[in-house]
Amino acid sequence: MNVHDGSEGLSRLVARIASSSAFSGLVEQLKSSKVEVIAPAGAQAWTLAAISHMEKNNSSLVVVSSGKEAEELASFLKITFPEIEVLEFVSWETLPHERLSPSAETVGKRLATLHRLAELSKTKQKFFVICSIRAALQPVILGLDKYPPLEFETGKDLLPEITLKLIELAYQRVDMVTRRGEFAVRGGILDIFPTDARHPVRLEFFGDELEQMREFSVADQRSLDTKPTNLRLYAAREIIITPDVAMRAREMEHEF
Repeated sequence: MNVHDGSEGLSRLVARIASSSAFSGLVEQLKSSKVEVIAPAGAQAWTLAAISHMEKNNSSLVVVSSGKEAEELASFLKITFPEIEVLEFVSWETLPHERLSPSAETVGKRLATLHRLAELSKTKQKFFVICSIRAALQPVILGLDKYPPLEFETGKDLLPEITLKLIELAYQRVDMVTRRGEFAVRGGILDIFPTDARHPVRLEFFGDELEQMREFSVADQRSLDTKPTNLRLYAAREIIITPDVAMRAREMEHEF
């Protein structure tokens, strides 16, 4: 059985569960502003899937107890509802009193979700947003979705002052890229490890034109077979140091 057949089977099973006698009274209750549903831990994902099958809303925010549970539920919903987009909003892995910034990977995933959420909110496409209690309670800087990601496309010219733009997005310039949020420049080659990517990407330029992109391995720096045609870079820090932010920081320097 292939993955497609498996997802169709799960979808049919969810439909059967939603039409069962156990859910017969839930349809009317869903019209209320508040509904309490008690289910065993192992049945929570199936219960949510059945409710989503009955609901006609475009979007659903699901808050679960932990990041691990959010990850497992997101995987389940992607298989059960392949036609519905599932967004996972992760929490910072650092605590406020630690005075440590979250990792570039965490920041990139959060910004990617916020930007995609802003795009989906303008459409009629149905989607889920899954997050842990911790992610739901943590403050989010207003307007994070207003800062567009940096985009590259093969055949297009190199952006002027690209290294300064990457530094503004909190990417660190290094001799050899090994971690997310780093970049390296060698002649007409630009290596970047996007904050939300599995592998770093090598951008090769012919003059100012981006000729091709290849993913490469961190272990031996060798190119992989994957050749993306476009690349979207999200910042490695949630506070973007724009000229306005820098000016405000200078004004508050003596106060803090």
